[in-house]
This record gives sequence, structure tokens and C-alpha cells, in this order.
Amino acid sequence: MAEDLLDQYRKYGYAVARGVFDSYEIAELTHAFERVHDEAMLLGRSYRLQNAFFKINNDAALRPVVRYVQWPSYFNRTLDRYRRSPRVLKFLAPMLGINLKQITNQIHWKHPGTANMECAFHQDSKTLRPRDVALWSPYTLHGSGPNRSNAVRGFYINSYIIAGNTNRGEWAFRNGVSQPLSGPPAMVDYDELYEKPGPMFVD
Repeated sequence: MAEDLLDQYRKYGYAVARGVFDSYEIAELTHAFERVHDEAMLLGRSYRLQNAFFKINNDAALRPVVRYVQWPSYFNRTLDRYRRSPRVLKFLAPMLGINLKQITNQIHWKHPGTANMECAFHQDSKTLRPRDVALWSPYTLHGSGPNRSNAVRGFYINSYIIAGNTNRGEWAFRNGVSQPLSGPPAMVDYDELYEKPGPMFVD
């Protein structure tokens, strides 16, 4: 993390890195988002398979809409690659070190015109542009207001924790080396992972 970015994080509780990804990478991520969204819409209802969870709202203003998908990286290699990008570690290592597990991997969508898609607000949401990366901690109030544009807004949210501080989470970086997802899923935040792994629809 550049020194000014680290200073911004310490001063405000969040930081924004500009232009981290190029236009080709944004197009690649957009395509991955669209594939996951299409798969969620085919399900039609909220659905779980192990740690992967598809949250679908019955929106009063429009129709069933995909609110978010947790852990899409289990079934989308593009998203798995970006969650453990060396550029991510470049931002995180000065604060958290090089042994990191991941406790959140989520795409969140905001559709224009939906009745109930507003979350708590914090100021960095006003300044983000495509290609930017925002960093914040669990203690930072975060979210944004309703989508008043004509386009769907998508966010790729990834949370990391020092590996030695937790017995949960999927490895992202071990000794600074990127770790692809493989093998049985680790316990993250779904406590019934082993008792009720699914697949199942969730009402």
C-alpha cells in the first residue's frame, strides 16, 4: 500500500486506490458478474450449496432480483483469480502481513428502480469509479444509497483476516503465495456447513 493510501486509511478509516484494474480486466470481471447473475436468476429463489449462497429478493417494485451471491469464487475461476490477485496483497500486506485467510467473497448488485436496495451509507461510496478499489475495516460504516442510475451497479466485496487470528476462512495468501480454492470448503460463516451443506432452496 502506498504511503499516502495508508495515511488515508488511518485518518479516515477507509482508502480508495484509483485505477487499479485496466479496461480489459474490468470487462473480464463484468462478464464474470453477468454469468453469476444469470445462474442466480435461473434458480429463481434463494439457494445454498455449502458456502455458496444466492440471495434473491421478491422486490415489490420490479420482480425477483438477485441481491447478492456469496462465495461465487467456488464455481467461477475468474472471480477466484481476482480475489487472490498479487495486487490485492500489495495493498494488504503492510497492514495485515502475508498470511491471510478470506472470510467474505461476495458480489452485490443494486438494480435501478428496486424498492428496497438501500444500505447504510459511508462517504467513500460517492467517489468510487470503475477500476477503483476501496479498503475499509469492519468498524467502518459502509454501504450506499439506492441506485438512481439506469444501469445495474455491481460490487465485488472481499474480506481478509490474519490467518493466525482465526480458525475459519479460506486461504487467500500463504507466505505471500496466492492460494486457489481447492478441496472441501472451509468453515467460514455458515455454521451448519457440515450438517446441512445443501443443495437446497432457502425461503
